[in-house]
Amino acid sequence: MATIVASTLAFSSPSIAAEFASETAYLNQRAQATETMSGAQALGLMRAVELVVSDQVNGSCWTNQSEVFHALRSELVMAGVTVYTEPLASYDALSPILRLSTIGYQAAGGACIGHMTLETIIRSNSELGSLTHTQKVFNIAAEARLWSVSTIFSGKNLNATIVETARRWADRLANDIRIARNDPSVQRFNAVWPKAAPRTRAETGK
Repeated sequence: MATIVASTLAFSSPSIAAEFASETAYLNQRAQATETMSGAQALGLMRAVELVVSDQVNGSCWTNQSEVFHALRSELVMAGVTVYTEPLASYDALSPILRLSTIGYQAAGGACIGHMTLETIIRSNSELGSLTHTQKVFNIAAEARLWSVSTIFSGKNLNATIVETARRWADRLANDIRIARNDPSVQRFNAVWPKAAPRTRAETGK
C-alpha cells in the first residue's frame, strides 16, 4: 500500500531551518510533526485528476471509449473532483492520474477477451542517505498506486461490459473518496493546505 506523508516542516524554508541549532534538531522536530496517511486515507486529498483511457484492444471488440470516459468523468465530478484531459505537470495525492487501461484481442472463433484495470497513480519519491553521513542524497522516483481494481472478461463484444464495469468502479472510487474525506488526518491536511488548482505541463513548459 502506498503511503503519503504530510509534514508541517520543510528543508526548503530558510525561516524554519533557521529556528534550529542543528540538522539533528530539525530532523527530530520534523519527525515529531510528521503525520502519515495510508493510500486509502490519501484518496480524501484528491481534488483533481488527469483522466486517461487507454485502449489496447485489437479489432472491433471495444468501440465506445468516449462513453466510458464520460461515465468516469461524471462520477468524479459528482464527487467534487476536477477532471483534466491534458497532462498535469506533477502527480501527487492532490492531483493523481486516474488511468483506465484495457488490453484485449479477438480470438479465432470471434470471441473477444479483455483485461481491464482502473488505477489512481502518483509519483512517489523515497530518499536514501543524508548530507551528514553520506554527503549525498539518493532519490528513488517511481509510480505508486493509491487505489486499483481489475478484472478479466470475454464476449462477442466488450462495449457493454466495459462501460458497465467502468461505471461501477467509478462509483466505488467516488464513494471511497467521500469516506476518506471524513478521516481526521485528511481533514487536518485540507484545513491548512492551499486550494490552488494543479498546473498542466503546457502551463509550466514541461
